[in-house]
This record gives sequence, C-alpha cells and structure tokens, in this order.
Amino acid sequence: LPFHWDGGSSSGPRTTVDRKWHSFLRLKSILEMEST
Repeated sequence: LPFHWDGGSSSGPRTTVDRKWHSFLRLKSILEMEST
C-alpha cells in the first residue's frame, strides 16, 4: 500500500485522501470478486 490511515489522526486533507483511497480499494476488491 502506498500509504496507510488510522482513525486516531485527523490531519485535514490527508484524512480525506485516505478515505477516498480506502473506498476505492473496497470497490476494486468487490469488482474483482464479481469478475471471477
């Protein structure tokens, strides 16, 4: 993983990027599971 996130730290924009990255990974894994 390029970078990690933890609920303890809330450093503004950084948290938003991590949240988008997390939802992207979840969507990606869902699509991969459906395609197999």
